[in-house]
Amino acid sequence: MNDEFFKTPDLNLSVFLIAKGEKLENILNHSRRKTFVFKLTPKLRNLIELFNFAEEDHKDIMIDARKIMRHERELKTKLINII
Repeated sequence: MNDEFFKTPDLNLSVFLIAKGEKLENILNHSRRKTFVFKLTPKLRNLIELFNFAEEDHKDIMIDARKIMRHERELKTKLINII
């Protein structure tokens, strides 16, 4: 993988990105440490910036709690199934 991809070990950021419509490209398995991989786009860069620096009640980071919980469950299931 090269600079076309964004890699992060951050589960919360990854759930946020998925809930905002970004596609998880891969999960890299480094023993006990997992890395989530997303295609790097201008939209993804903007979402990362918002996640890290936007005000708590900023309209662009608000997501239905049920959607967050669903995507978190799905992502954790994928993590469990990685050997």
